[in-house]
Amino acid sequence: MTIDRSDPHDTDLAARLDDVTRERNLYAKTLAEANQLYEEKVKELNALRRVGDALRSVLSVRKVCCEIVDVLVEEVGAENCSLMLLDRKAGTLALMAARGRRDPSARFYEAGEQQRRFKLGEGVAGWVAANGKPVLIPDTSRDERFKRAEAGGLDIRSLLCIPLAEGTQVWGVLNLSHSDINAFTEDNERILTIIAGQAGIALANLSLFRQLQDMNESLEETVAVRTSEVRRHAGRIAVINRIVKVINSVIDPEQVLGVIVDEVRQLVVFDRASVASLVEPARRLRVTTLDLEHGIARDVRDVALDAGLVSQALAERKVIPFGAADAPGVAGLIETSGLASGVILPLVFQEQARGALVLGSPEPNAFSAENQALLGELAEHIGVAVEKSRLYHEVRKMNEELEEMVAERTRELTESESRYRALFEKSAEAIFLMDGAGRLLNANDRWVELSGRPGAEAGSIALVSPGGASLTLAGWVAHAVTEELVAPELALTRPDGSRRIVELRLNPVDVGAGPERAVLGVAHDITRRKELEESLLRTEKLAAMGTLAASVAHEINNPLEGIKNCLNVLKNRTGSDPRNQELIELMQKGFTRIRDIVRQVLDFHRPSSRETVRVEINDVLSGVLALFRSDFKNRNIRLEPDFSPGLADVRGVRGQLEQVFTNVILNAEDAMESGGTLAISTRNEGDQVVVSFSDTGCGIPKEDLDHVLQPFFTRKRSGQGTGLGLWITDSVIREHRGRLDIKSEVGKGTTVAIYLPGAQD
Repeated sequence: MTIDRSDPHDTDLAARLDDVTRERNLYAKTLAEANQLYEEKVKELNALRRVGDALRSVLSVRKVCCEIVDVLVEEVGAENCSLMLLDRKAGTLALMAARGRRDPSARFYEAGEQQRRFKLGEGVAGWVAANGKPVLIPDTSRDERFKRAEAGGLDIRSLLCIPLAEGTQVWGVLNLSHSDINAFTEDNERILTIIAGQAGIALANLSLFRQLQDMNESLEETVAVRTSEVRRHAGRIAVINRIVKVINSVIDPEQVLGVIVDEVRQLVVFDRASVASLVEPARRLRVTTLDLEHGIARDVRDVALDAGLVSQALAERKVIPFGAADAPGVAGLIETSGLASGVILPLVFQEQARGALVLGSPEPNAFSAENQALLGELAEHIGVAVEKSRLYHEVRKMNEELEEMVAERTRELTESESRYRALFEKSAEAIFLMDGAGRLLNANDRWVELSGRPGAEAGSIALVSPGGASLTLAGWVAHAVTEELVAPELALTRPDGSRRIVELRLNPVDVGAGPERAVLGVAHDITRRKELEESLLRTEKLAAMGTLAASVAHEINNPLEGIKNCLNVLKNRTGSDPRNQELIELMQKGFTRIRDIVRQVLDFHRPSSRETVRVEINDVLSGVLALFRSDFKNRNIRLEPDFSPGLADVRGVRGQLEQVFTNVILNAEDAMESGGTLAISTRNEGDQVVVSFSDTGCGIPKEDLDHVLQPFFTRKRSGQGTGLGLWITDSVIREHRGRLDIKSEVGKGTTVAIYLPGAQD
């Protein structure tokens, strides 16, 4: 058919045809959108159904977690899905089940078996667990909350994280991820929030369900026995069993009454109900009116327990029916407007009436004898459920109060422990706790640093008193188990050979409820104080020695001047004999050394102001060695000189340097009583001149190396040394802005290295 749009009639027809076409297209589009929305809703409902079926039929944590993960991967279309449960004690999220796109089914992770853990508040999952709110990240590369460490090697571009919660209580987290961006929508978030809520409730009630299952199994056995005895009542008992299961599965006190009435209405028709609980010892009834439409408590009030029908039902513990004529007697218990018939069911628990369930109907004779018998059989179970609910409520309240008390006590104990730990660990004193058997129970870092021994060896530490008596730390502790013990000065040797002086205070303490006692020890390191005391004592001795030496040196100065004059006269009288002249010159050099030594002794008491000059070290050493040639020959000592020809000069006092080298050579001679080798070398080292003396003598013990530069310290026999040689040597080298380095090994020898700054002008 051809339409001529120039024809008015055809034009009108064409317009109507266009309208029909537009309406058809709009209808097709709307239908397609509705079909798509329908398919999405079917998919969501299917996921909800599968999850609901899994949670209702599975009472195993493993199966619940794996079923949820499998359903989400298969129904929601996530490439990866994981379920983590919150360990509140550890403050972590533990991975329980996960499934990737290549996995045939979800895998369950036992504790410790590659089980990943995340800190509460860490990463996206940790944040969701801490805040109880879902997080949808369309593109992880644009969201700072997502950390790549969370991916575990997976390519994650979009993420949806939902808390598993029961009310405000978070039990865990569901994670869904995909390698594409914008893989999840707000609809996914909404449906997963519903699924997560169901899962949270299931996980929270899992332990309670197990207990109820045991109770239900016991009840089923009882019902089975009764069913076998009374087969004609099998159908009714099956219904009762179903009602009892429902009643027992509800724990919340605010819901149990509504659920009870709802189930009873499956058998008996009524339009009003209330529960009257007996309040002892006031002999009153607490009446709760039930909203049958919503299954909740609507009104609670107290009424006096008179001698009416309720009192009879409680006393006889049997079902009491009533009619419209009895309405005034139950006016305070149930709504009487339009009431035609009703029944009172006593709620019995452990053979005692605890209250009554009052049912009413606008229909006359709504409660037949058969219904009354059925309700009578249900009354005991209803009484158990109501009492259980009441007890549960009381126990929960007691638990909450107990948890508050425990939390407060825990907080106090934590604060107390923190204060104790801070005092114990950060104390400047060395503190330890040891039992009577010498076992170390606890110690702070300062004690470990002071003693240098781990806990197992602490009891064997030897502590030596000033009198020389030695006793282990365990021995000291054994004496302090009953009373306080204070040792003002004890010496201990650490594993590295260093020696410390401590003041030890031991106090007995109780560490438990038993008779065993421990000892708290506080060790104060007084090594530095003792060193200062000894240094002060040495200083006083040196001051006295200086005064005496100055007096003696002053007295021998005059005889020395006489000797000097006599040597000059003798030199003029010997004539030109070279041998005699050489001997007199050696005597004059020896005299000069004696005079310089006397001047140095005076310097200890009265510092001199001798000027320094450029000194050739090789020349000074050659002069000093000339005086020892005969000694070396007599003592069988072989000299090995190695003087650097390009040695730099130093700035100093020649006589003092001669004395330094002489003291070092004399010590080397004394160390090689049976002969040996003395190697003397000089070299340039940077801007310093190094003079090294190495002997093959007896060596110096390790414990003496830290003391050889102290005044009056010597291991030589009486009359062979004063202990001042190396001390004077070190003092002179320090005055020349140098340093002394001594290395020695017993039986192999000693090396003394003298470092002096080279002359700069």
